[in-house]
Amino acid sequence: MTNATANATVLTVGDSQIVTSMGLSGTYQRLTKAIFTRPRSVAMLYAMQVGTSSIESYNNANVIGDVYVNGSVSGLNVTGGSIIASNKADPVIVESYQVSSTSPGMTSVQFWKKTPSTPDLAQSFRISSASPINALSLSLKKISGSWSGGVVKIVNDNNGNPGTTVYATATLSSGSVSTSAFGDPYLPLNTTINLTPGVTYWIVADMPTQSSNSAYLMAEAVSSTTSNYANGVVKVGSWSSSNGGTWSLPPSTAGDIFFKLFYNGQISTVTDSVVQGSPYFIWAREIYSSNASNGKIYCQNSVSTTPVSCDDSRPDPAIAGEVITTNDYTSWESLATSGTTTSSITVTDSNSRTLGNTKINGNLNIYNNSQVYITGNLWITGNLNMANNAVLQIDPSQGAKDLVVLVNGSINLDNNVNVLGSGNSESFILLVSKCNMTSCPSGSIVLTNNANAGAMIAQNGKVNMYNNATAKSVVAKGVTMTNNANVTYDSKLQYFSLESTGSTSSLWSIDSWQEVAE
Repeated sequence: MTNATANATVLTVGDSQIVTSMGLSGTYQRLTKAIFTRPRSVAMLYAMQVGTSSIESYNNANVIGDVYVNGSVSGLNVTGGSIIASNKADPVIVESYQVSSTSPGMTSVQFWKKTPSTPDLAQSFRISSASPINALSLSLKKISGSWSGGVVKIVNDNNGNPGTTVYATATLSSGSVSTSAFGDPYLPLNTTINLTPGVTYWIVADMPTQSSNSAYLMAEAVSSTTSNYANGVVKVGSWSSSNGGTWSLPPSTAGDIFFKLFYNGQISTVTDSVVQGSPYFIWAREIYSSNASNGKIYCQNSVSTTPVSCDDSRPDPAIAGEVITTNDYTSWESLATSGTTTSSITVTDSNSRTLGNTKINGNLNIYNNSQVYITGNLWITGNLNMANNAVLQIDPSQGAKDLVVLVNGSINLDNNVNVLGSGNSESFILLVSKCNMTSCPSGSIVLTNNANAGAMIAQNGKVNMYNNATAKSVVAKGVTMTNNANVTYDSKLQYFSLESTGSTSSLWSIDSWQEVAE
């Protein structure tokens, strides 16, 4: 029709835009409403999401919210959330002997006993096809906690007994073996070995000299009258580097012990950590000296834990994917470059400055009670340095807007520094360092002495938080927290709406469309 007109209004609600259109033609009118959303290229789903370099925490550091790590966790206190530690790489079983815990004839082999003198344990095996081996496990339990640990070795065969050629060793710590139940601690070898298929080798648990009759170790097995391991035999005795030692069959009806040989595994552990509150939990392959309070521990092996034994109903956690992609970096760089390009900027001595989309070829330094307000994204090719009551903030005029500060180098925040949104509860600055652990050995992002930030990402580097430093969410390859450092998750970080020109987020999609009236 001719002489038709239409008027549209746009209302922004969070990540969505509601477009209402009124069309007029003569006496006819049509009203439609569509809701558009832009895909989020970044979602901060956890208080901490950490890669393969793990989490180390000391001196009252605390996290409020969930923690997910593709590595190990040590000394972490978590309130109102769970700890999930996935394996860096899931191990492949090369050779094993194991049966169901409900199989008939379950028994054990005792060793590391002073009387009779049977300090060591050995199990022979053969592999059926060529494969590298870099870890093993034995199903063990200890009686009394006085044992200090030993060494597990893979050695050659010498006329049906362990020989003197040591191919690889693994440390068996006392803390990895429980007094309450059999467990199978994952023991990385000191080197990767390639054994010959069809040839007999031995796993030897070489223990220290025993001093007490009341403390000994037990290896899980089945009765020799039931189905045994076809490719080997178990023996007890004392291994010697000079002649292989003296060995005999165990003085019981025990058959072969349970073992596994692995390749390519990098098993994660949770150690000396606490999760407070139900239904929060700790979930990892191995959990040592940790407390899930009223929750559960999901694991395959645990020692000195609360609850005292694993709930093994869950498999190992899956590895968490990366939060940001190369497209995100490229998009943010393009946005910053679309505005102003400048050399290094220093704002100090109670001065202030406002920046829109800006690429800074150099450093951004904010010192001594100064403020920098941003209305666009920043790309800093050098470092971001802030100290002594400095503030970096989204300009209050931006409302619920989120912005990114992308830094090629390190981000250093010291002494009562604040990185803030606009004042709207849904507004955040995302600090991103591209620096890796080699280029920034002291930390890609470092917060010290009451420094405060919102969301931080150092996907290939380390985040260090010291001396009452605080943040709302951290993504990094590794994290160290100490001296009352604190991460308190804000669930609004799930809904980041970071403007981007990349393939992941610049296009709007239609969530719904309807004709309201005619």
